[in-house]
Amino acid sequence: MLRLLGRSRWLAPASVLLLTALLGFPSANVAAQRDYQADLHYERGAHALRTGDPEAAVEDLARAVELVPGDPDALGLYARALLLVERADEAAEVLEDLRQLEPSAPDLDLMLGLARSRLGQWEAARDHLEAARQREPTNSRIHLFLGIAYQELGQDEAAERELGEAFELDPALELPRAYRLALLALREDRTDEARRLFEEVLTRLPGSPLANSAATYLILMDEGEARRWQAWASAGAGHDTNVNLFGDLGGPSAISRESDYFASIDAGIEGVVWERDRMRLQLGYRGDLIAHRHESDLDIEASDGWAIFSYDLTDRFSLDLRSDLSYVWVDWESFRRSIAVEPALRFFARDDLYTRVFYRYAERGFFTKPTGIDGTELTGQSLDRDGKVQLTGIDQYWIPPDFRGWGRGYLRAGLRYRSEDVDGKEYDSHGPIAVLTLGLALPYESFLTLDGWYEQRNFDQPSQFEPAKGDRDDTISRIRILLRRQLTRRVHVTASWLYTHWSSNVGLYDFDRSVTDLRLTYRY
Repeated sequence: MLRLLGRSRWLAPASVLLLTALLGFPSANVAAQRDYQADLHYERGAHALRTGDPEAAVEDLARAVELVPGDPDALGLYARALLLVERADEAAEVLEDLRQLEPSAPDLDLMLGLARSRLGQWEAARDHLEAARQREPTNSRIHLFLGIAYQELGQDEAAERELGEAFELDPALELPRAYRLALLALREDRTDEARRLFEEVLTRLPGSPLANSAATYLILMDEGEARRWQAWASAGAGHDTNVNLFGDLGGPSAISRESDYFASIDAGIEGVVWERDRMRLQLGYRGDLIAHRHESDLDIEASDGWAIFSYDLTDRFSLDLRSDLSYVWVDWESFRRSIAVEPALRFFARDDLYTRVFYRYAERGFFTKPTGIDGTELTGQSLDRDGKVQLTGIDQYWIPPDFRGWGRGYLRAGLRYRSEDVDGKEYDSHGPIAVLTLGLALPYESFLTLDGWYEQRNFDQPSQFEPAKGDRDDTISRIRILLRRQLTRRVHVTASWLYTHWSSNVGLYDFDRSVTDLRLTYRY
């Protein structure tokens, strides 16, 4: 290991100064002063690392490296300090410089392996850690880090072997090993074993980054496919700056342009009802109720049911077929029903990278006749929205490594093409959609979701309300921010904000809307 207790040079700094003074060489004096200052910064940096202050160590060691760029000791200790303050990209650059100067420097491959791991460069990390293992076959930490690299590369057997070796060499690594074995079990759908191991980490290391990450995985298991059945109920309240049903629900009558407070409740259940080999069938149901303080004529009651059939064609390809049936009431009067089917193909290029391609077809029927802003009935077949909506899309997902021990997040980028073909011609439209979603695991068992949506709708003819404007042209921009905080194992709270900017060359359809919501959910 690199020494943190300082070092001795071939000539003590005081002796250097004395010799320089006697000889009187200006160039030698400058060099000696530089070496002396570099040595002071090195010793200060080493002391800062010993006393647990890596930020201060980085400053002093950076100065030491600047004064004497080719000093292997200073470079090695500087790289270590950079790793401790999570500046892995800079650490990797420093370590590459060190490798050029001294390929056999102590712990060089180990630190390069750690730096590449922090950067998510798992193949390079594996290669460096394998080289480090050859030099130190009894170093338990090397086996642990190498097991993690194997796991991230999908080499599960090698990962289990290295994690087991780490525990044999150092029993104190039992819980880090248990955490990684839980991830392996989860990937192989051994959910009971994964849950047991995560709960062990959570119980025995409370409050630690590893325990926080384990808690996040337990939450995701409860909310995702890893749990066969789940039920939930939630209640919330919020404020809407422009209460409306516009968009896929209603026409111009649905824009109140009035702000109001609302309360909402929802409950549902979903789970796997049949499973065989690579096939499974899930069923689910959800009911929602939104009641406004003043705009009660726009209260919403909704009922949604769905079925999802999944077939894993190979380890990399999966086929899904989803069917939805939804029914919406407005102020307790039948408003709309919809039946939809959605086939999708998922391709896993890597365990952390997958693509989803889908097509959705929906048949919709409305039970109420459209009305104007003043409530009078609007006549004319052009406002009839009964018909079909089709959506074709592709999503690319990336699930980065758990860099900080808080859990894994995700990034989704997607494109869609939407077309609406209905009995009336006011709403016949088509156009592209771009979506971007970022999910971030945070400390204290929290998760932040950021959503962006941009849609362009090109209509096939002018609106009957402003025909002089030419063909109607709308753009829809949405931003959503959602923060979830786990309060107990089964209870979480969410705060969200949704902003919509609907721009149209027809003034009747142009509006802005902001919805803020606070919600408490119990999940079993």
